[in-house]
Amino acid sequence: MSDVPPSRPRSGWRCGFLIQMLVTLLATTAVRATRPTVTYRALSLSASSLEIGLIQSAFSIVPALTTVASVAGSTASVNPAA
Repeated sequence: MSDVPPSRPRSGWRCGFLIQMLVTLLATTAVRATRPTVTYRALSLSASSLEIGLIQSAFSIVPALTTVASVAGSTASVNPAA
């Protein structure tokens, strides 16, 4: 084994990391604030229980699909034979 020291991260990595964390925080806050707002608006428009359930399930479908797509994309690059 060689005694090569581990590579050091770039000097500006903290700024990039903080920006990513800020964007994630804002996106999460927006989704969490939108869910009850949309539900209350649907209730004010006399939506049925089924319609409310469909609206709420729509908030779970998009993240589930993007997660499956990102996992499938990452495994395809790891295992090119598949």
